[in-house]
Amino acid sequence: MPEFLRIFGCALLAAYTVAPRQSTLPCLTYLIWRYMCALQHTHLREAIAGANKFAARRLLTAVTSFFISPNGAANIFALLSASAYICTRTGRYMYKISVIGTGNLATKISTGLQQAGHEIVAVFDRDIAKAEHLSRMLRRYKGKAIFTSDYNGIPDCDIILIAVSDDAIGQVAANFSDSRSLVVHTSGGTGMQVLADCGIRRHGVLYPLMTLSKGKNIDLKIIPFLIEAGCSSDLGILIDIVVSLKAEYKICDSGKRLEMHTAAVFVSNFVNYMLTLAYDIANPDYIFLLPLAIESVRKGFLIEPKKAQTGPARRADMNTIANHTALLKKKFPEEHLAVYEMLTKLIKEKYNG
Repeated sequence: MPEFLRIFGCALLAAYTVAPRQSTLPCLTYLIWRYMCALQHTHLREAIAGANKFAARRLLTAVTSFFISPNGAANIFALLSASAYICTRTGRYMYKISVIGTGNLATKISTGLQQAGHEIVAVFDRDIAKAEHLSRMLRRYKGKAIFTSDYNGIPDCDIILIAVSDDAIGQVAANFSDSRSLVVHTSGGTGMQVLADCGIRRHGVLYPLMTLSKGKNIDLKIIPFLIEAGCSSDLGILIDIVVSLKAEYKICDSGKRLEMHTAAVFVSNFVNYMLTLAYDIANPDYIFLLPLAIESVRKGFLIEPKKAQTGPARRADMNTIANHTALLKKKFPEEHLAVYEMLTKLIKEKYNG
């Protein structure tokens, strides 16, 4: 039975069974509106079709109450709550995905997608050994991904996920100019236009705003994804993907994503570099810096970072600054001293003129 008839029929039967006193026109109008919403934004299709029976019962109960008393605040709240609940369930569809690349990001995303129920059909890498290694890893999770170093060996799929270095995205994407699949890259610093310039008709970006390492497990649910697509239907697919991972997402264009990527460098890469210098100075007792590091970041996000700034440069404590400088000149006269003097100067100028 066509999807429209199945969904519309089930909803119509439920509505007239529990609310026969309602007039025909409002019922039909409401059901058609809900169906249109299902096509674009919600998981109503699976709920009514029975893919999530609990969600279906919850939604139909809310719809029943709404029909009986459409102006009741409690019933309106129940309807909105049920719709929100359905929107937080796993994705509407499970997609067939080919992964291009075998690095940190490709490894984490592909394993996460497979565990969420999607099918990784192929892993590509120019180094066939690396492709085989990731393919075998996915098979441990009951996957069936083939591995290849030949673009022609990639089977038909719904999504081609390009997870390679930024410099290689255009070169890799050029191999999919005739593809009917949705071709997506995962870079925060590269615009979506690089895919369109390769002649790819269906293109998008799925950028995880997180630092990922092969040796460090991380729950994908805590990662916010910045997404973009060339058309609304493909954007819906990317939303499905993120929702299936039970993660958060923000729709933003390439310009905004570049801003966020730049900010992420300050929050992650630069902070890690500073930790490297701090480790050298505090060694072997650097572990005692952990509570301070955690509290500094936590406080910076709880209140405005500018207001959270403390330290000798903030209060222009020249005696302490002189003692620190003397220590660094003696033990770390180059890199560490240069960074200390530069940041001290900038903080003093910002807060003390």
